[in-house]
Amino acid sequence: MLKNIIYKVTALSLVALSPYVSFASAYQIFEQDAASLGTYHAGSAAQANDASTQWYNPAGMVNLKSQQISVGGELVNTNIRFTGTQQNVGQMASGNPEPVNGVNGGGLTPVPNIHYVLPFDRWAFGIGVVAPFGAETDYGDSSPLKYSGTKTQLQVIDITPAIAFKVNKYLSLGIGADIAYVTGEFDNAFAYVNQSFQPVDINVKNKGDAFTFGFHTGVLVNFNESNRIGLTYHSKMTADLKGSTTMSGDTSGVVLNPQTPYTSGDNFSTEIVLPAWWDLAYYIKATSDLALMASASYTQWDSVNNVTLKNVVTPFGTQNFQDVIIQQDFSNTWNFAIGATYDLTPKWMLKAGVGYDVTPTNDQYRNIQIPDQSRFILATGVEYRVLKSLSIALSYAHFFVQRASIDNTQNITDTYQTTKGYVQSSADLLGLQLKWII
Repeated sequence: MLKNIIYKVTALSLVALSPYVSFASAYQIFEQDAASLGTYHAGSAAQANDASTQWYNPAGMVNLKSQQISVGGELVNTNIRFTGTQQNVGQMASGNPEPVNGVNGGGLTPVPNIHYVLPFDRWAFGIGVVAPFGAETDYGDSSPLKYSGTKTQLQVIDITPAIAFKVNKYLSLGIGADIAYVTGEFDNAFAYVNQSFQPVDINVKNKGDAFTFGFHTGVLVNFNESNRIGLTYHSKMTADLKGSTTMSGDTSGVVLNPQTPYTSGDNFSTEIVLPAWWDLAYYIKATSDLALMASASYTQWDSVNNVTLKNVVTPFGTQNFQDVIIQQDFSNTWNFAIGATYDLTPKWMLKAGVGYDVTPTNDQYRNIQIPDQSRFILATGVEYRVLKSLSIALSYAHFFVQRASIDNTQNITDTYQTTKGYVQSSADLLGLQLKWII
């Protein structure tokens, strides 16, 4: 029932819920409002000037004078190219390193959002649909990388009802719930032989989904109408994904366990951690036309140690269904952003922002599923007031990602899959947001 509600609410946003590509650290997505993408979300927990504050800092909802709805999203184009070698040792693998030259695991995907706020007296209510976490890499099945991973996908759809209270003219408080629907897919291939002893690939697809729940809370201090500071906390959530595991391809040579003679199963499971994070932000209207803003966000990634894929069907072993442990050992990270807006005319606003985002991954365990590295960000945008109650924002950001070295060996049922090389990545984000004061 709850899953149906999520689908219906999301459909009302008029945004297609396609796979999300993260281009914040690991699989976190900061961009939940395309209007603020133009400043690289600098000051988002303190601006409190549109409905997206219900997510960034629910305490800011009391700063809005009227009902407001904000709908939009970003189109993310990622370029994630691996160059190096893939080597498989053991079982049916050849054991020879195979060259991989610039295989792209990125692509083009949207990150949608919708926000609504209703202020009344000293209170305010808000609700939104956002995608705070998500990632996808898909290297296809035509390169040797398929033995370490073909498609890896994580999607999070979060419904975020929130309420705020204005304590006095200086202080407001807010709190919101997070009702998150999480889906994941973790695929790869095995080198094998068929019943005629010809080499074939056995493809394995593992999929699961789950609901998880959390909260976000915030405080906003208004020194005056043009000068404020905000602090927000988003809680950790843990999703226990359950679903199916399936082998496909020419499985005629696979020897199945007599007690479990299956090439698929419905008892696949894994635990996905969505880490807690903090956001401290400052906003000041420096002149009648110029506003300055800054943010420092801290994500507690040390709660992610490894991902264990349980009951994965494989063509090897005495049980066919095996557990696969993917070591991560993430570290806590900072994200910094500074930005500015300038009212060129009463209708036109210009935006700019810069940022630096630290990766939680490390050289020892980094893999092609999450080939993450730290990055610099440049952003810009414009906002046009079509009517007094209606505005439209267009934003763009480019992510300059440092080269990510990979030297990772994964043991799957005594087949050692070694990926060695580097990933060179970049991303372009184009955002469009419609804001309507009702």
